[in-house]
Amino acid sequence: MTPGAARAQKPTQEIPWRLLLSKAPVWALIVCHFCHNWGTFILLTWMPTYYNQARLCLNAQIQSPSGVAAPLMMPKPL
Repeated sequence: MTPGAARAQKPTQEIPWRLLLSKAPVWALIVCHFCHNWGTFILLTWMPTYYNQARLCLNAQIQSPSGVAAPLMMPKPL
């Protein structure tokens, strides 16, 4: 074989999609991947809103003259 000659390649086989998608473990992986991505998306998109609302709620409790928030923030005795 000469250095410039092309090597004979093995013919590529097609992926058996119908066989793969008919298996329960494959569908379990698809569902798990979808749920993980959906949960991550929801957490990342709602986190700024949650932090903003929690900060406003906490500031309102601290600034309230009734002192209701003070006992809630104190640590409980063991």
